Amino acid sequence: METTGAPPLNGGSPRASAALPPPSLPNPLAPVDPPIAPARVTLTSLMLFLFPKTIEHPESTPRLDFYAHCGPADEQGLMRAGFKGRHVMTHGELKVAFAEMYRQELFKLFYRPKETVDLLVESLVRTALNPAGHYTRDEVLGLLAHIPQDEDGRLSFQEIQRAVLDDFRRRMTALVDGKEIIEDKKRPIPYQSKAAAILDQLARKKKLLPNEEFQAVTKRLHAYAGLIAPLDEQSNSSALSLNIRIMRDPPPVNDRWDRYCCVRHTNKGSHVKKHAPVTDI
Repeated sequence: METTGAPPLNGGSPRASAALPPPSLPNPLAPVDPPIAPARVTLTSLMLFLFPKTIEHPESTPRLDFYAHCGPADEQGLMRAGFKGRHVMTHGELKVAFAEMYRQELFKLFYRPKETVDLLVESLVRTALNPAGHYTRDEVLGLLAHIPQDEDGRLSFQEIQRAVLDDFRRRMTALVDGKEIIEDKKRPIPYQSKAAAILDQLARKKKLLPNEEFQAVTKRLHAYAGLIAPLDEQSNSSALSLNIRIMRDPPPVNDRWDRYCCVRHTNKGSHVKKHAPVTDI
């Protein structure tokens, strides 16, 4: 029995070749899928990721930078990865990711071969991970204060990402330039402070018990001995003990006049302007 038609390609059967559907072309009249709405997150989920309850001292600044690079986190403040986000990143995995994130950014900013700046980058990574530079909750809110919220209280992740990445690049550039990225948040306690006034109450009492006399003299020696005698005369304890008793007590806490600015070298030495040099015409 003879068959009609062209022989099948590649030695296939006529039934298999006839089952192939014709090629389909895109339909220009087909409806276009709507654009994906920008991701919007809540401050609660962001704070849960930055300050998790299971960690006493979290790395808030590295977590904020990682949130901008690989975020956002879910509503429970967990950073997910893997196939369809089924893996929750642990704290150990995040710490490794933080160091690698800073390391790669610093290598980009140096514009040198990695072999020449490897040791320098490792030292700068440790500086970037220093706990002294971690942001507090108020500092994070201040960084994101310009981002508006919608009616549901959510913020645009793109706006958060832009603000955090700008701050991230500023800090990394400061590290490369040799500048400090950690501000000294602890101010020195002045002489006229409430804490010093409370500690010096025993030394200012008019009547002392026998067991309080030694403590009062010791406190006054620690406070004033270095101001009335040089270092080589500090061994003359009898003379120092007599002189500190007649020294003036610190002023009240509410006094605005700083009597110890010259001792602490904080203010200007003089507010008097210098005269112009006299020249003969």
